Amino acid sequence: MRILLSALAIAAASLTALPAAAQGLTNEKSQIEALTAANVTEILTELGAQNVKTNDKNGRTIITFDDRGIPYNIGIVCDNLGCTSLLMLVGLNTGPKKYPLDVLNSANLENMIVAVTQSDQDTILISRFTFTDGGVSKKNIAVNVGSFVRAVGDSIKFLNTQIVAGYQQGSPSQFQPVSMTTNLLRPEAIQPEDVVKAMDKQAPHKGTSLKN
Repeated sequence: MRILLSALAIAAASLTALPAAAQGLTNEKSQIEALTAANVTEILTELGAQNVKTNDKNGRTIITFDDRGIPYNIGIVCDNLGCTSLLMLVGLNTGPKKYPLDVLNSANLENMIVAVTQSDQDTILISRFTFTDGGVSKKNIAVNVGSFVRAVGDSIKFLNTQIVAGYQQGSPSQFQPVSMTTNLLRPEAIQPEDVVKAMDKQAPHKGTSLKN
């Protein structure tokens, strides 16, 4: 059974302008060979992101920004060939209700440009990993960021309208009864050290196994 979407989900899902907002970029066809805090924050600012900030954690560059009340994280991933990858992350607190894996799998099938995963007991992560090796246009990066923002809104909308189970509090029995209800995800900031850990996990998988 579906219910009316929460105000948060509506606000997030209504953010459809960012992918098209690349039309308003300055020098949109300019090529970016290496990602830097300066060129990524410039793109975010031109897209209309709010509270854009750059953080340095353990020598890693992490950029945070807000949009429609949702905190976003972008890590610039570097290796011995340069800084040519972006890891985009959003954290969602699930509250007392827990999502079964089949619901998370359904969210991934609904929107395959992002990965929806259970990070810990109370947190869901929405992520996207983008490579820029060989150089890409400024517009390409803007469209990737904008597509991620829109996909986050769509994923929140999907998850907030699913029926999930939660344990009743205060039951004296060993096996607590389960209530079925819709949920309200709460976007939450991800700690910089957790973003760095995610960046480290992704870095070894970069590259290709194809042979000439």
